Amino acid sequence: MVERAWTYLSGGGGLGSYTVLFHKTTGASVELWHDSTGGLTFQRALDANVKYCSALGSMQDEEGSFAPVLLNRLRQGEGKPVEAHVNAGSWGNLKV
Repeated sequence: MVERAWTYLSGGGGLGSYTVLFHKTTGASVELWHDSTGGLTFQRALDANVKYCSALGSMQDEEGSFAPVLLNRLRQGEGKPVEAHVNAGSWGNLKV
């Protein structure tokens, strides 16, 4: 059986509520701000530059994670496997 690679936690961050997803093998992460209109923050690998991608697809560098406490907890092994119906605010329900 293949181990689920993505885990998540939801909670507070720099601008409000977030759902943060973390890939256990690569260290990639995605931060979904619950009040977003389509932008997201991500890292393609552990310790890579943090990027913000707007709803229109433009990208810019960020100084760091907007939900660093959640991200650090995920990196330390906390988190739940991503499954159907994970509430991610305005992003809707995540589905596998």
